Amino acid sequence: MLFGSPRSHDRGAYGDMTLKFGADGTLLYITHEPDRDQVMRLTYRVEPGVIVSDQPSEPRSERTEYEFAEDGALVLAFGGRRSRYVKVK
Repeated sequence: MLFGSPRSHDRGAYGDMTLKFGADGTLLYITHEPDRDQVMRLTYRVEPGVIVSDQPSEPRSERTEYEFAEDGALVLAFGGRRSRYVKVK
């Protein structure tokens, strides 16, 4: 289940980020910078092993492979890079 707010575990792949998956298909993609947070508002749906996201302001679907690691971390694979996210409260 993807609902919740996983945060990047290794800040090397895409920086310090939080993903907020809503049960209603909304996804907030938050990049944490030293002086502010940047937020992208997306929509998403889940297919077997794939998150399909879309940014309504620039419609184009993106497909990101996902899996859950043994420790429960969300692992995403996109553009040849893998990133890990751990759930935050």
